[in-house]
Amino acid sequence: MRGNERWLLELMAGTLFLLLLVRACLEDLRRREIPDRIGVLLVAAGLCCHIAGISPPGCGPGPLEFSERLAGFFCVSIPLGTAACLAPGSFGGGDIKLCAAGGFFLGWKAMLSAGAMAVLSAGAAVAVFLLTGRISRREGIPFGPFLCLGMTAGFFLGEELARWYVGK
Repeated sequence: MRGNERWLLELMAGTLFLLLLVRACLEDLRRREIPDRIGVLLVAAGLCCHIAGISPPGCGPGPLEFSERLAGFFCVSIPLGTAACLAPGSFGGGDIKLCAAGGFFLGWKAMLSAGAMAVLSAGAAVAVFLLTGRISRREGIPFGPFLCLGMTAGFFLGEELARWYVGK
C-alpha cells in the first residue's frame, strides 16, 4: 500500500471512529442509551483497520496486533461489567459494550488510558455537580460522554498517556 492510500485509509477510519463516538455521546445524553449498532460499527472498523494494517495515531508507530485489539476489547469492559454487577445501576450495558468496541479499535494501551480518563473526568464532574447541587447523591449521570472523551484522547495520545500514567 502506497503512502497516499495508507494516509487516506487512516483518515477515513479515524473520521468514522470519531463520528461514532459523537453519535454515542449524543445518544447517551439525549436518551441515556447507547445503541448496539454503534458498537458493531466500531468493531467492524477495528477489523478493517487490522486487515489494512493501520492503527490510530496515538497507538504507536506500527500496526496493532490482533492480540492487542482483543486485550483492548476486555481490559476496561470487564472491570465495568464487574462494577455493574456488584453495584447495579453504576454502569449501563451500553457503556460496557462501547468500552469493548472502542477497545478493539484502539488496542489495550490506548483503552486503558481512555478508561482512566473517563473515570477521572466523570468523578470530577460528579463532584462538581454534587457540590453545586445540580444532582443529588441518588442521581446518576450518563457515563458515555466521558467514555467518548477518554477514547478520543486515547485515539490521539493513547500510548503517550499510558506512559505518563505509569511515570515512564
